[in-house]
Amino acid sequence: FTTPPTTISTTLTTLTTPTIISTPPIIITTSSTIITTPPTTITTPPTTTPPTTHYSTHHHHYSTNHNDYFTHHYHYSTHHYHYFTHHHHYSTNHHHYSTDHNDYSTHHYQYSTNHHHFFTHFN
Repeated sequence: FTTPPTTISTTLTTLTTPTIISTPPIIITTSSTIITTPPTTITTPPTTTPPTTHYSTHHHHYSTNHNDYFTHHYHYSTHHYHYFTHHHHYSTNHHHYSTDHNDYSTHHYQYSTNHHHFFTHFN
């Protein structure tokens, strides 16, 4: 689908077994509530500057049916929070998902405009 849901949340709540993705999204424009299979490693960081408004299933949609790591077609930020622009990039050296230190939870990871990365460093 191409339209984000109208009901969104500003926090993440649950994570379970992590998985691996090979290509992260460029821009996410709404928020997720539960992540069931977040990746542990990102093997292909983005190499180009993402668009500012474009939203499509082909480019920016993670779902259980479209190589997504969240359920029910919920997307990641509430208004214009981007996964990464010039300085929010996935890196195999610095931005790994793991259940050890980089869990999605309301206690540690909340998406905000304050540039909370998700991330090897949260302390």
